[in-house]
Amino acid sequence: MARHADFRAVFGAHASHARHQCAEVQRSQHRRWMRMLGARHDVQIWGPDERAPPPPRASVVGTVASVLWVLRSLANPNPDPNPNPNPNPNAR
Repeated sequence: MARHADFRAVFGAHASHARHQCAEVQRSQHRRWMRMLGARHDVQIWGPDERAPPPPRASVVGTVASVLWVLRSLANPNPDPNPNPNPNPNAR
């Protein structure tokens, strides 16, 4: 585990040369969950997810309403909630 690139990125290259004791917390088909003893850290090692990604939802992607609110938000990102065409509030 200490030779893994993510482990070195988090704990530093010097940590990959030290000895670490680990206890297995849980194992599943695509994941190993290890507790680093005395370090107050857990490490989860994941295998690749071989499932196909889900198709986009038509209700989110394909509707006109879902696109229009995004376009309106981008066109005017900070609308003034109290537009006042008269800059002097005492003037009539």
